[in-house]
Amino acid sequence: DNLQWEVAKKLNFGIDAKFFHDKLSVTVDFFRDTRDHIFQDRVTLPKFVGMVTVPKSNVGKMHSYGSDGNFEFFHQINKDMSFTVRGNYTFSQNIIDYYEENKLPYDYLSVTGKPFNILRGYIAEGLFSSKEEINTSADQSGFGRIRPGDIKYRDVNGDGKISELDKVPIGYPTTPEINYGFGLSVGYKGLDASFFFQGSARQSFWLD
Repeated sequence: DNLQWEVAKKLNFGIDAKFFHDKLSVTVDFFRDTRDHIFQDRVTLPKFVGMVTVPKSNVGKMHSYGSDGNFEFFHQINKDMSFTVRGNYTFSQNIIDYYEENKLPYDYLSVTGKPFNILRGYIAEGLFSSKEEINTSADQSGFGRIRPGDIKYRDVNGDGKISELDKVPIGYPTTPEINYGFGLSVGYKGLDASFFFQGSARQSFWLD
């Protein structure tokens, strides 16, 4: 009965400007988005409550911030020929402020305080150079038979073996934090030729 919609608070600040007798147009926006009452499963209820299924609740919190903009430069060379250069970008980051989780043995295992959709994995420290190094390093037998030349992973929690507890946030989120594009158009009398490039950055993905 107490469930409700997520609540979003948005703050935007923008600048529109023109230069060189209106040849160059620039638009830049800055934004911040705060969300709370995010819908999620409750996982910290004690067992003596006797719940058969896990209830839902509005307990999650998250915020994002960034900037986006575009520019366009137009120049009339003569009565028959002109060109336009244009570009755009979007930069956005987010942080999970609260996500209800079971009690974790190490803080780095929590999703709270991390970006949404960030990858987790083992930290590689190089390759094993000898059988002696394998025998004196953290146990990696969970990966199968380990031989010289195999990857050596960091024992993050110091318990002497490599396990799921040694996975840490690595790289960037799976969604690009930066998207951009730029292009050029050239017109001559009744003809027009254009091209536009698009790209993304600050994104991580698995090489399967």
